[in-house]
Amino acid sequence: MKAFLKTKACKITAIVLASIVGATGVFLATVATVFAVRKTAVVVIPGLLCSSIQDTETEDIYYDPLNTDEYGYSFDDFFGDRMMATVTDIAVHSGVVDKLFAVLNEEEGNFLDKFALDETGAPVYPSAAIQWDHEGYARYGAMTVMKKPYDYYADLYRNKKNYDVFVFQYDWRRDNRIAAEALVKVTEGYDDVITVAHSMGNIVVSLALAQSESFRKKVILNCSYAAPYFGSYNALDILEDGERTVGGILDQARSFLNDHPALKFLFKNILDKADAICYEKVLPYFRGMPGIVQLLPTIDLVCPDGEHSNLQVNGEYITTEEQLTDYYESCFWAHEGEDLDAPVRSWVADLSDYWAAFYVNGVHASKLVNTYYFAGYDRNTTESVTVEKSPEGEILSFRTSSGEGDGTVPYLSATLGGSVSDRVLRTEGYAHTELGTAIAEDLVTAQTATATASIDNPYKVLAIKAKYPRKTSP
Repeated sequence: MKAFLKTKACKITAIVLASIVGATGVFLATVATVFAVRKTAVVVIPGLLCSSIQDTETEDIYYDPLNTDEYGYSFDDFFGDRMMATVTDIAVHSGVVDKLFAVLNEEEGNFLDKFALDETGAPVYPSAAIQWDHEGYARYGAMTVMKKPYDYYADLYRNKKNYDVFVFQYDWRRDNRIAAEALVKVTEGYDDVITVAHSMGNIVVSLALAQSESFRKKVILNCSYAAPYFGSYNALDILEDGERTVGGILDQARSFLNDHPALKFLFKNILDKADAICYEKVLPYFRGMPGIVQLLPTIDLVCPDGEHSNLQVNGEYITTEEQLTDYYESCFWAHEGEDLDAPVRSWVADLSDYWAAFYVNGVHASKLVNTYYFAGYDRNTTESVTVEKSPEGEILSFRTSSGEGDGTVPYLSATLGGSVSDRVLRTEGYAHTELGTAIAEDLVTAQTATATASIDNPYKVLAIKAKYPRKTSP
């Protein structure tokens, strides 16, 4: 009997000790979780044309238009008193002129040829966007365009532990879903994520939010600048009527050089062949990029209420998504080799699936996280188009009319329908490129208020109504 009691007592003692140890372990684990420092990524994401691209075999950064990787030229260097000195310095020292002459002489592997994609939407030359571990200035994007936003956020979060601020670049020529997958991957290992995106960068963020629930759960703040959520008519302009648009740009370049004889002499040979280069190479390359096609207006921009369309083609108003995709597929640029008798390019054929990829159970993914929408509204922006085409598909006329926006993206597109909300910040006096890339005092005020409010209390109403008045009606 004594032995039995002794054995039983030992068992009870063991159970009690095990319970104490287990409870202590749970307690310590809970304490460790509570007091652990969470690791946060602050990701700055550029828009179209603003990521530097590298040949992965030669390591040549062929899309770095002004050789900023070595010399650190910035977008701001081309304005005001610095402009002439910058252009002259680039022409003499940066090797840009040599790159241009390689294009003129049609040298194999020149930087323009490396822009080409094949009919699957993959680069002809093995390529990748520059990433943050790169040591040159190209880590801030093409022409260091994202350096100011990076510097601002790096300073804003400098006193917070375990905060990593970096620029995420991607190949803007390709299907944006590829970039979205890369964004999800680059933020693995972080507990929280703050995204600061400009223009097309917001398309990448939204697709990542929709595709990955784990990424969506990490995003504690999403700052959306000038986002073409519903597309932009500028993309349709380039694809359908690009010759007129490019012609206007070339006329501006000639006018500029006429005012600066020294530069005109230096670039004379290049300018003489500019038309052929732009029309025969640049435009076809752009028209063969999935990333450009994916910026086309969606039905939400074309016919927001389902009845009143702002896109008319050969006298017919487009009011349904089926009509819209049929129109796009009827265009020469939608076909392989720009041949109407050839198959429709895959990224044009799946536009409906692409548009659907932004939604989770019928809700746009950006609305599922703590998003603030910075949208321009006081610049003339194309919001309706009338197209007349011949039976052979030739553009006879391409007429536009303007409305609210930032000069590139309509207000309706940047705000997912022109919504009235404390999360929509109407920015006055900023064109599309400046939004999200030019850090000015009033934008800093808004950004700081947004970031502070969102980190301290995600539901706090921002005290910036006077500086950013909202619409009083939809």
